[in-house]
Amino acid sequence: MTKLEIGSEVLTKQLGPPGLCKVIGISNADVWVTYFRTRGLKYWDKHYPDWRDGLVCSVMFKTPQKPYTYEEYAMMLSNRREVGEQAIRVLYKYNVGYVAVSTYPMDDLELM
Repeated sequence: MTKLEIGSEVLTKQLGPPGLCKVIGISNADVWVTYFRTRGLKYWDKHYPDWRDGLVCSVMFKTPQKPYTYEEYAMMLSNRREVGEQAIRVLYKYNVGYVAVSTYPMDDLELM
């Protein structure tokens, strides 16, 4: 099996939007979490419970994408039950911007 490295073209397996992207950075997950003060990554925990013990990859999309799906966004909201699905859909549509770069656990990336 070929290992991922900077410049590898990859697809996400379960997280984020589908589509081809290129690895532009690799970091220890614990360092990345500390540096970026990430929160709300319950959807990562659901699919990859041990991701914090591994590596994360920053990827560049071929075209800008929302960095996570509606389902992932809804899971991140702590007050999703009070807000309701319709409001969450509006929040996702207008508050989640398109990005050229995002980060995912290395285990979620499939080498092309």
